[in-house]
Amino acid sequence: MLRITLTPAGQTLVLKLEGRLLAPWCQELRAAAQGATARGAKVSLDTVDVWFVDADGAALLRTLLTWGITVDRSSAFVAELLGRGQQRAEIS
Repeated sequence: MLRITLTPAGQTLVLKLEGRLLAPWCQELRAAAQGATARGAKVSLDTVDVWFVDADGAALLRTLLTWGITVDRSSAFVAELLGRGQQRAEIS
């Protein structure tokens, strides 16, 4: 299961993810990210409460980064998947 919560934080919209990012939920995350970026605001991901990501989920996270979405808080697991293990606390 993946919970996605959209929260405004100043000039940024934060997509907080909780749980497991698996293929069945990638479309939900993609739609939420597209909706957030369509608002014209800066969008960031908070993945600190994500404890598992499959190959499809990792590919989607990488795609979201190419859209200009940042990962501002990350679990160690997600940081390693994105090749940013040394920057665990603050990723952007």
